[in-house]
Amino acid sequence: MALLDLSTLTDEQFEDLVEAIFRAKLLPSSANGIESTDLTNYAVISVSRSGRGPDHGRALLVTTISTDCIAPQTTRWLVQCKHKAVSGKSVGPGDFAEDFGFNEIVSQHDANGYLLVCSTRPGTRLQSRFDKLASANAPRRFVIWDAAKVGEEILRHEKVMRQFFPDEYQRQQKLIESSRIETWIRQYGGAVSEDAKAALSSILNTDETSITTDEGETGG
Repeated sequence: MALLDLSTLTDEQFEDLVEAIFRAKLLPSSANGIESTDLTNYAVISVSRSGRGPDHGRALLVTTISTDCIAPQTTRWLVQCKHKAVSGKSVGPGDFAEDFGFNEIVSQHDANGYLLVCSTRPGTRLQSRFDKLASANAPRRFVIWDAAKVGEEILRHEKVMRQFFPDEYQRQQKLIESSRIETWIRQYGGAVSEDAKAALSSILNTDETSITTDEGETGG
């Protein structure tokens, strides 16, 4: 499977991509009164824009709900993006305004979690800072998503994939369809005519002689 090339996106498109990922996770409006026993793992219940922050990046406010065996719990996340896929450089403290305080900005937005989404990866110093913030400010949470995590989230949501990476989406759909046809041919190839197998082979862009029936006979 080809890797998703985040460097093809502009800064605003990357921010829009992150917003689309969370909107794809939204609970349907019909589930607003959902019982805690109906929840599995977690879900997003609201997504909104918070405007530009002190580091000049646009931010999202994402509220999630999770549950254990006792009761549901909501978390209000301040989500900010750092898009450096074009340069390929890691994200470090220098990519934020000098007076930027992660803990302070979480308080300003009445949030109890901060998520930084990177199109590359966090540098060692920044990751160490987040680890210290998380341990010193519990129950507040400080989390970083790197490019691999972003790619994983894109692949979970077909609509997001189709919107932001249409060429890769079409390529994968063709691979899926080809796999289905090949499987069908191997299962039922002995029950169809040679002309039909030839037609299916042309769809797969393969030579007819590559199609094998259930009995192991090669067509053509």
